[in-house]
Amino acid sequence: MDSRIEMSKSPPPEDTGAGAKVVVVHKEPQSEEVQLLVSALEQMNYHCAVFTSGEEALAHCEPSLLGAAVVSLDLTAPSSIELGQKLKERAGKQAFLPVIAFGDRHRIEAEVEGFAGACDDFVATPVSPKEFLVRVAALIARQQVQADLVNLNAELEREQERRRTLAALIVHDLRNPLSAIVGNVQLLEEALEDTANPMAGQCLTDLSELSSRTLSMVAGLLDVEEFEGGLLQASPEHIDVHKFVGRMPTFYKTATAARKLSLDVSCPVGLQARFDRQLIGRILENLLDNAVRYAPRKGQVALSVFADGADLIVEVGNNGPAIPEAERERMFERYYRLEGRRKGARANRGLGLYFCRLAAVAHRGSISVTERPALPACFVLRLPDSVLDEHAKANPPADDLSVSAPV
Repeated sequence: MDSRIEMSKSPPPEDTGAGAKVVVVHKEPQSEEVQLLVSALEQMNYHCAVFTSGEEALAHCEPSLLGAAVVSLDLTAPSSIELGQKLKERAGKQAFLPVIAFGDRHRIEAEVEGFAGACDDFVATPVSPKEFLVRVAALIARQQVQADLVNLNAELEREQERRRTLAALIVHDLRNPLSAIVGNVQLLEEALEDTANPMAGQCLTDLSELSSRTLSMVAGLLDVEEFEGGLLQASPEHIDVHKFVGRMPTFYKTATAARKLSLDVSCPVGLQARFDRQLIGRILENLLDNAVRYAPRKGQVALSVFADGADLIVEVGNNGPAIPEAERERMFERYYRLEGRRKGARANRGLGLYFCRLAAVAHRGSISVTERPALPACFVLRLPDSVLDEHAKANPPADDLSVSAPV
């Protein structure tokens, strides 16, 4: 009796058990052992096809449409191992085609290590139909889970591509008007260079800086997408950290003066390190922006940079309310919004802190939130193995050596 049936090209049924297509390969399809397996499968409404050799099975069925393959250990040219490998290869790398080997128990125990990557389960003869059906059903269910995961992953990739495209469109639409604003502000600075009103000149200078930074932040939308996709990498260079940090207060003169804040900056003279100038600069800008925004009126904002062995530590904080424990980790998530509104400031949301974490990770570093005695809200950036100055590694500055630079 030739119990082969034509393997349909239609997709397998949605049901993960009954109705799936199962191939049985054995030298003697008429044997009681094979008939027992086929009968058990067909009683559960599986569609069976029996072949006498691996070559015949490969020639007459489409592995990508199979629910499972049951192969005898007695096969030769190809062997059960070779057949299992070929079936899985033809099913596709992302697909899971269950292959069950059956045969003498002693042979299974002797050869089981050689079946890695070719067979997913083993059934010793004489076969227990109930046990066999349970194993087949479990493997077919696993196959469906794998298929669902592959489909979900494909959808996520499509969604990421749509998101990247949207970010690119937003950046393109915002970049032109922002560039025009920067250009016009610079023209006004030149036109009013000799004005007798120093406040107007200072406001234009600040406006020029802020508009340039806004343009950089818009470009940061694309950076976030590239970071997430693993496309954007840090490009470390040798940095004089004291000079680098010393430029930061320049951008906050107007904001700190308007709210009567003090901005204290501490960094050892001569401290040298390696990091990406642009990425770390944007981290500091984001942290200082938040610190100034949330500081209480007439309050204190502090920026401290020092070496901890070979690690560079950057701390930015203010003397405003502490950040709740429940929000300290979540606030670095994409588009997360602080639940509590700080007194005198609008709750923040967006990509700022999310970008900070991505940029820190790009340096194999970390960023977190903690509390200091004078700074209840303090962000800590750690850049491992980045300090170049041996003296700074051996002699980290004490707190009382900090230089206060109120703005």
